[in-house]
Amino acid sequence: MSRVDCIVHLLAHMQSNPVLDPWTENSYGAPPFQSVTAEHILPALRKCIQDATAALNEICSNIKEEPSFANTVIPYETDSRLIKLRQVRSFFISVVNTVEEFSSVKAPGYELLQQFDRHPCQSMILGRFAKVDIRRLSVEDARLVRVVTEGFKSRGITV
Repeated sequence: MSRVDCIVHLLAHMQSNPVLDPWTENSYGAPPFQSVTAEHILPALRKCIQDATAALNEICSNIKEEPSFANTVIPYETDSRLIKLRQVRSFFISVVNTVEEFSSVKAPGYELLQQFDRHPCQSMILGRFAKVDIRRLSVEDARLVRVVTEGFKSRGITV
């Protein structure tokens, strides 16, 4: 393959990543398992982590205000970049632990996710969640705060 062919192949591959595309191939919003190869996984994780980091930085920049459900929990739970990372993280964990073809990206993928979990904004967000007064929230909203806080802690994130 010539150098030009390699570049064309690389660009075509970079522009089309089924892990990053909207998951609309079925009525359940599940990822397109049949279209994904191991070489899609790490670029997708990197892109999602980059986008999610920007989202975390935006939420953290709101530190002038006292943490509340509206300025901390809602942005964290509804930001499309953070939602996409959660989807891709779940997809990654399921395929690298069940499909042999994806085993080559398991260690580097987990390292990327661990680096993201160590980002300073993660601790700041957890700290903000801890300060949300759940006594003033509905039962469902208070449960969401507790579940997300437990998720942070289960990934080793501390204040």
